[in-house]
Order: sequence, then C-alpha cells, then structure tokens
Amino acid sequence: WVVTAGFEPVRDEGVADAERLEGDGGGVRRYHYEEMIHGFFGMVGMVDAAGDAVAAVSADLRAAFD
Repeated sequence: WVVTAGFEPVRDEGVADAERLEGDGGGVRRYHYEEMIHGFFGMVGMVDAAGDAVAAVSADLRAAFD
C-alpha cells in the first residue's frame, strides 16, 4: 500500500516507490488524496479523507487475510 497526498514533501518519492514495486512485479495498491497534507492519514475524526483512507487500506488488509 502506498498512500500519498497532494501537499506532501515526499509525494514524488511515494509515487516512485509504487512504480518501482510494480516494475518488480510486486502487488501495489495506490491511494492518492490530492487535497491532503503529509500526515493526514493519522487525522481520523478530524479530516474526512483520513477516515476514507484508513477504511480503504483496512478493507484491503481484511481481504488479504481472508
């Protein structure tokens, strides 16, 4: 899982990491939240997109272990 935000200093590195993993044949799920800042993922309860991101990754994890 690679979660990136539009206003994130390491956004390009996250995109490059996901592309590298895909190129190496790794399964990658990408999530990008254009209007968010770095660290938004930990702002559940304060930022709607954070809840959405955590729910999306959580659903993927549940599916992976089912």
